[in-house]
Amino acid sequence: MRLIALLDRKGQISSAAAQLGMTQSAASRLLSELEHTVGAKLYERHGRGVVLSEAGQAMARQALIILNQLDHAHQEISQIVDGARGQVRIGAVTGPAMQLVLPVIRNLRKTFPKSSFRFWSIPATSWPRRCSPTISTSISVAFPKKWMRKR
Repeated sequence: MRLIALLDRKGQISSAAAQLGMTQSAASRLLSELEHTVGAKLYERHGRGVVLSEAGQAMARQALIILNQLDHAHQEISQIVDGARGQVRIGAVTGPAMQLVLPVIRNLRKTFPKSSFRFWSIPATSWPRRCSPTISTSISVAFPKKWMRKR
């Protein structure tokens, strides 16, 4: 893919091959295999270089699209690996924990704009059966007894 895209820009097999770190003969073999695979002549030799055929131009256009998509995939995966992108699910028991968690999520969204954050606030009585399997992180907060309402 890189070879045919470079060949379109450079117009010379030797120049495209050199940029990819391969010999001209290896590039010529690769182009020959590509022509065999697609079943069409991809270029014509002219004077001091080559000119892509209509099929070669189509292949070069598609190669650029594929290479750009691969670059985007690589960037996205790098961000996931580096922790700059991803999905975080946080669950907390309803009440004072929300006052602690929501400001943190707002700051995280600013710091990691390509990440998604989901927050569940569930009454303590429902916590184990409704939330535990769906969260990445749970927050438990112990409050002094004097903060607790008497029922």
